[in-house]
Order: sequence, then structure tokens, then C-alpha cells
Amino acid sequence: MKDKFIYLDHAAATPMDSLVIEAMQPYFSEKFFNPSSPYAPAVTVKRDYREAKARIARVLGVGADELVMTAGATESINLAFTAAGGVSLVSAIEHSSVINSAKARSDVRLISPMKNGRIDPQA
Repeated sequence: MKDKFIYLDHAAATPMDSLVIEAMQPYFSEKFFNPSSPYAPAVTVKRDYREAKARIARVLGVGADELVMTAGATESINLAFTAAGGVSLVSAIEHSSVINSAKARSDVRLISPMKNGRIDPQA
């Protein structure tokens, strides 16, 4: 019997759902414009982006101005630690990209998790 491949790295890369591909297809082909540009098609894309962001915010129960959209994990991690400043508490088993970003942008206290992987709030 041939071994079946089981993919367990969805945190790094996940296949896109067909409904998402269908919804995004126009932005990969005819609506590819830079939403920060001033010409009409780009302004339309910016409007679409703002409407989508507002819908996501409503689902999350927050204001659109409270929702920060980034291009990916690295940008998000750097933004979080840049905004945090001061002291950051980081799990000692966190991904190295998180630990390194935290160390570059704040004073870091590494916290060792318990055997079950959880952090003791008293630690």
C-alpha cells in the first residue's frame, strides 16, 4: 500500500478554498491595480478593499479602524512588537522569527511552558 501524505504545516501555507479563489479571481486578472494609486480603476479597487475590510470587522465585532491588515506573518509579527515596546513575554518554544523580532524591538522575557505546552500564569 502506498503511504498517504498527510500535510501538517497549515500554519506556514494552506491551500486556498475554491470559493476564495473565485471571489479573488477578478483581482488577479482585471482588477490588479494598486489601491493606493489615484487613477479611477485603482480607486475602485481601494473601495472594494475597504468594503471587504468593513465586512470582516463586522464579523469579528470590531470597527474597521481597529482591524489591521498586513501582507503576511513577518509583517504582522514585526508590527506587533514595534507597537508593544517595553517588555514582551514570549514563549520559549515560539518560532524563532517571533523571538528574534521581539528581541529586536523590545525587552524580552522568555517563558518556559509546562509539560502540557501551556503557560503558567504565575510564571
